Amino acid sequence: MRTLLILIIGISFFCSTLDAQLLATFEDDDTNYISLSEEWYDSTLFVEYPGIFQNPDTTGINNSKKCFGAINVADADWWGNFVCLNIDSTIIIGEDNRFLSFQIFRSLQPKEVRIGFNGRESTDEIYFGKTNETNTWEEVLVDLLPSYEGQELNQLWIIFSCNWYDPRTGWGEAGYYFDNFELKSSSTIPYSVTINLAKTYQEIEGFAASDCWAGNYVGQWSETPRSNAAEKLFSQEFDSNGNPKGIGLSMWRFNLGAGTYEQGESSGIDDLSRRAECFIDSEGNYDWTKQAGQQYFLKQAKSYGCEHFVAFSNSPLTIYTKNGKGYADPGGECNLKDDSFDDYADYVTTVLKHFEDEEDIKFSFISPVNEPQYDWTGGQEGSPWTNSDIKDITTHLDASIQSKELDTKILLAEAGSWEYLYKSSSRAGNQISELFNSSSSNYVGDLNNVAPIICGHSYWTFSTNDELKEVRNNVKNYTEFNFIKSYQTEWSLLDAEPETSTGFPASYDMASYMDIALFMAKVIQSDLCFANVSSWSYWTAMDVERWGHKNRFFLIRVTPSDGAYGSIDNSGTTEDTPTLWALGNFSLFVRPGYKRINISGADDMNELFGSAYIAPDTSRIVAVYVNTSYSNILLSTDFSNLDESITTIEKYVTNSTSNLSRDLLFPETFSNDTIEIPNRSVTTIIYNIKDNTTEIKNENLKSQALNIYPNPVKKGSDIQITPLDNNNSSMADIKLITLNGRLIKQTSCNISNGKYCFNIPSNTPQGLYMVKLNSGNLRYNQKIFVF
Repeated sequence: MRTLLILIIGISFFCSTLDAQLLATFEDDDTNYISLSEEWYDSTLFVEYPGIFQNPDTTGINNSKKCFGAINVADADWWGNFVCLNIDSTIIIGEDNRFLSFQIFRSLQPKEVRIGFNGRESTDEIYFGKTNETNTWEEVLVDLLPSYEGQELNQLWIIFSCNWYDPRTGWGEAGYYFDNFELKSSSTIPYSVTINLAKTYQEIEGFAASDCWAGNYVGQWSETPRSNAAEKLFSQEFDSNGNPKGIGLSMWRFNLGAGTYEQGESSGIDDLSRRAECFIDSEGNYDWTKQAGQQYFLKQAKSYGCEHFVAFSNSPLTIYTKNGKGYADPGGECNLKDDSFDDYADYVTTVLKHFEDEEDIKFSFISPVNEPQYDWTGGQEGSPWTNSDIKDITTHLDASIQSKELDTKILLAEAGSWEYLYKSSSRAGNQISELFNSSSSNYVGDLNNVAPIICGHSYWTFSTNDELKEVRNNVKNYTEFNFIKSYQTEWSLLDAEPETSTGFPASYDMASYMDIALFMAKVIQSDLCFANVSSWSYWTAMDVERWGHKNRFFLIRVTPSDGAYGSIDNSGTTEDTPTLWALGNFSLFVRPGYKRINISGADDMNELFGSAYIAPDTSRIVAVYVNTSYSNILLSTDFSNLDESITTIEKYVTNSTSNLSRDLLFPETFSNDTIEIPNRSVTTIIYNIKDNTTEIKNENLKSQALNIYPNPVKKGSDIQITPLDNNNSSMADIKLITLNGRLIKQTSCNISNGKYCFNIPSNTPQGLYMVKLNSGNLRYNQKIFVF
C-alpha cells in the first residue's frame, strides 16, 4: 500500500447561484485548488500513478492540454484501485448545481468505472459505467438531486476498472483519463419537430397488461389493496389537480390457467404464485367460482371502461396434457394429447361463452399458444408447439367458436421473440410466412375467426439501439408484405441489461426504478414507430419485488403481509411504480381508434424520441416523448396539414419526481412558445383541436366558453349553463366528457330564461371534466370540477 502526498490540481469556482460551478479543468493557469487526498491506494495496480497527464487525444470534444488520470497494470482488481479528490470548499447540492458533468477517456477496451459521492462503496455510487468506444473522449452527465439534495459534497472518488463480473481477466495495461468536472443547474437542448397530420400509419387498438400470476391472489386480498391496484390500472379519471388516478388500460389479458393450482405440490411448480386455477375438474364439472381474483380484476376493468379483453393460455389443461402436468417433458413435443385438441378447444370456448352470457364480458381475442419456441420443462405453466401443432389447435378452436356463435377472434402466435416471426427455427420459426402465407402448408389465414394479426414478444432484442430499430423494421416489412398487423403482447425487462450505448446504466444494480421505466418507454416507442404495432402489452401487471429485481417485472408492486418472501395468499399492500406511470403516458391518452401520424425531428433514441397520434374525430393530437438524456429539451412544434386551430394544450410528465403528473404551471392556452421536456422523462403533450365536424368547418361557426354555475359542482346536482354570447337557440346538445375524451353523459334540452339545465350523474367520479354544448351553429367548451 502507498500513502500519497497532497497533489495540487488547479480549479475554478463560481458562485453557486450561477448556472455552473467549474470544479476542475486540470490546466496550469487555474487559480483555485482541489487536492488528491492522502487516502491510500495500491501502487502495484498502477503502471502510472494517479495524477496529471497530457491529454491523450485533443482531436475530439476535449481539446485541453491536460487532464487527470492513471494507467492500470493488466488484469487489475478493483480493491485499492481508486483515488480520492478533495474539494477545497464544501458544496451543497441543490437545484442550481444538481448535474455533475465530466468527460472520460479509456485507452483500451471499455471497462466499468465508478464515481463516488464522498465515498468509494456501492452506496456512495453516483456513476457506474464504461465508455462506448476506446480512445475517444465522451461526455457524462449525472443528476445528483434525487439522492443528494441538501447534502454536502466534499470529495469525489474515482474507482478504476471495477468490472464486478470478471475483474481480473483479459485486460491489458490501460489508461483512464478524466477532465472538466463541472456542476450545473441543467443542460438544455433546443429541438424543432413537425407533426404531419396527412401522413398516417397504424391504428392503435389498445395498451394492455396481464393478470399473470399474482392477479388471482391479489384479487382475493382485502378491498383496500386490490381496489387500489384496480384503480391504478384501469381508471381514466383525474383528481382535483388534474392528475390521473390511473393509466386507463384499454385492453386486459386474462390467463386461462391450466389447473396446476388444484394439483398443489404435486404440480411440480414450487412457487405457489406461479400455479394457476382452471374452471373444470377431471370429471368434466365446471366451477365458475374459480379464478376469483382474476375475475375481480376482469370485472373491475370492465367497470372502468376497458375496451378489449384477451383470454390467453400458457399451457393446455393438465387433464388434457400428455404428462398430466402444466409443463412439458424434455424433448420439445407439444404437451397436448393428440386426441384432446377438440376437447381443449371446446373448454376454451365454453369459458368465453360463459363470460359473454353470464357476466356480459365479451372477449375480443383468444390466444391459444404462448412462446411455442421454448421447451417449458418446469417452473411455470407452458408448452412447446410446432407450427403444425398451432395450425391444428387453431382449426379446432375456429370450429368451436363458430359452433357457439362467438365473435371472438384467434390471436397467433405469441412468439418468444420478434425474430421468430421472420427467421426459421427448429420448431416454430418464420411464423408470419408459415401461418399467413397461402402457399404454406400451415396457412390459417383463411379461417373465419383468425385475426389477421401476428403477435410477438419484445424480449431479447433490445441490447443496442441498432437492434431495437433493425429487428422491428423487419417485423414491419414482413407484416406489410403479408397484409397483416402486428401486436406486441408481452414484455418486461428480462435478459442481461441493455448496453450503456442505449443510455441505460451499466448494471441492473446501478439502475433506478425510473431508469427501468424509462427504458420500457423506449421499447414501447420502438415497437410503435419501427414495428408499427397496433397494440402493446406489458407482461405481469402486478408481482412481488424480490431478489433485487426492482420494477423490472411489474407495474404494481404487491407485498404480502409477511413480507416479499412470504405467502402471496396473505393480503398485503399494493403500490404503484414508475413503470406503471410511464406506460400510462401512452395508455391513458392514446386510445383505441387513434392513428399514429408522422412526426419528424424527434428520432434520437438517446435524446428525444417521439411519436404522435390523432383522435378518430380529429379533436386532439397526442404526442409522447421519451427523453433519455440528462438534458432538458426546449421543444418547438410545427403542424403540417392541420386544417383547424389548436385551442388548448396539456402536459403530463413521468420522471423521478412525477407520476404522470399534470404540469399545472404549463399554460393551457395554446401558443407556439417552446415546451420544456424534462430530462430523463416520459412526457405527453395533448393538443386539443376545435371540433372539426362538417358543420364546424362552416366559417360562420364559433367556439366559445360557457358560464357554468355552480363550478365546482357536487355529483348528482344540476348546473346552469349560460352561453356567453346570449345565444337565442332554444335547443342544445350537451355532453359531459372526461379530459381524454370518454363520454359520461349526453342529452338534449331546451333553454329557459337564457340558461340550460344539466344534471351531473350521481355516480360521476370526482375530477375535472369538459362540458361541450352544441347549439344551432355555435359550439361551446368549458371545464368543470365535480366533487
